[in-house]
Amino acid sequence: MIKSIQRVVLVAAILLSVASSVGSASADIFPSQPVLSGRLLDGAGSPISGQTLALTGSNAVGQSVQVFALTASDGSYSFAPVPPGNYTFDLDGSNPPQGSAAPPRFIFSQSNTSPRSFLDLQTSRTLDLRLPVQQVTVHVQDATGAPLADAKVWTDSPTAPANLAVGLTIGGYTSYPQDQPATTAASGDATLWLNPTSYTVYVLPPTSAGLSPARQDNVQVTGPTYLLFAAPAMNEPPTANAGGPYPAIVNTPIRLTGSGSDAAGAVLTFGWDLDGSKSFATRGQSVLFTPTSVGRTTVVLRVCNDAGICTTSEALVSVLDDGTGGTRGGTPNPAATPELDSLLRFGSGLSALVGTLRRFRRSRR
Repeated sequence: MIKSIQRVVLVAAILLSVASSVGSASADIFPSQPVLSGRLLDGAGSPISGQTLALTGSNAVGQSVQVFALTASDGSYSFAPVPPGNYTFDLDGSNPPQGSAAPPRFIFSQSNTSPRSFLDLQTSRTLDLRLPVQQVTVHVQDATGAPLADAKVWTDSPTAPANLAVGLTIGGYTSYPQDQPATTAASGDATLWLNPTSYTVYVLPPTSAGLSPARQDNVQVTGPTYLLFAAPAMNEPPTANAGGPYPAIVNTPIRLTGSGSDAAGAVLTFGWDLDGSKSFATRGQSVLFTPTSVGRTTVVLRVCNDAGICTTSEALVSVLDDGTGGTRGGTPNPAATPELDSLLRFGSGLSALVGTLRRFRRSRR
């Protein structure tokens, strides 16, 4: 950190020394030297600090001149007295204050205009430079119409003519780079400040939303602009239904059949968790399940689309005794519902009848 400060101080000292030398030599040739000053303002008229401005050109006797100025906290800038001459004016903005009505990146330059124009500086001038930006509101929502917060919004960087100040024909661009995007608030809105021209605008939903990126091409900014982004539905979670409730006899296979759907018609995969391991290792929409304990147990169906977005659904399996009098290590759930109690009583009677029939058949052999 100290070394960085030392380098900055050294560079500043060198620039000051060079500027003083140029100024001293020029003062001998041009006793009267103009001053160019003013303020740099954002789209709302508020000051922008810490930005670099440059004058580059030649004086009346052909000497090359390049001087720099840095905007102060109130947005003001002032070039030291410079020799009269023709100059190009450049503004390189890379770090606007947080919350300002300005993009995170902007460059304006007279040298980029065609035909090339010059700032004829013969007398002192005051130029208030206001970024020629318009407010662009980007609203991002999911497929249900609900606002989507924390989505990233950025643009490309097209160059277009601009009018920073009266008498200056300037070419320039404003942009929100991908590494310096705007972010949507809880309302789903993000505010951009862009030079009037045509843009491509990109939106990246938060990872937790499970939605795809989106873009709009050829967005024309001529004044205050509103853009609506509805995040693609292809990555919405699918629906899942495990079916049931399923009646079963302990140690007897039963068939579980689930269902699912996807709004975008994606291919679905089905997996079942039959033992509480959460592994969903039993694959298929319809599978066989053999309960080994009397009572109630829960099975879980997981349905995933081809984007890897999944939904789960639970189903109850009510398991009855097989008539042998053994529970195979299982214990009926005492929290059974009245409906389940009735089913268990009916199942117990049915199991007793099955047991009687089995004994009768054995006695006839």
